[in-house]
Amino acid sequence: MEYESYLRQFKQSLATHHLPNLQFSHVGTIIKQTDLLQDNLYSNTFFVFCSADLKHLPNVVTLKSSEFAIDYGQSFDEEKKMFHTFKDKVTTSHRQINGDYSCEVVREMPHASKLERNMFIRIQIPVSQ
Repeated sequence: MEYESYLRQFKQSLATHHLPNLQFSHVGTIIKQTDLLQDNLYSNTFFVFCSADLKHLPNVVTLKSSEFAIDYGQSFDEEKKMFHTFKDKVTTSHRQINGDYSCEVVREMPHASKLERNMFIRIQIPVSQ
């Protein structure tokens, strides 16, 4: 329920700043690299991808080009379970974590009878050799 409340606030902030929310269905969260390295699953940052012509606006950040380690899951509960395994795979493959972790909702279908979300998520971490 806390996530839903923050998600609603984020969507309202997009509207307040007159930002187009065409990709709002692809909203994601970011875990800072420092928290990631300490196995701290804490995020206070939502994001949506937007077109390059909006990069002049405040709080619009351009992601740096990088190689990414990527995995997919079915829910936020699954993300929590797969997080440590995913991070371990990255480090045992002799890759260095090179940035912030992100989790993006790629596809979502509403449940008529359940409170939980039915979704397909992508988790990713920028890596280097």
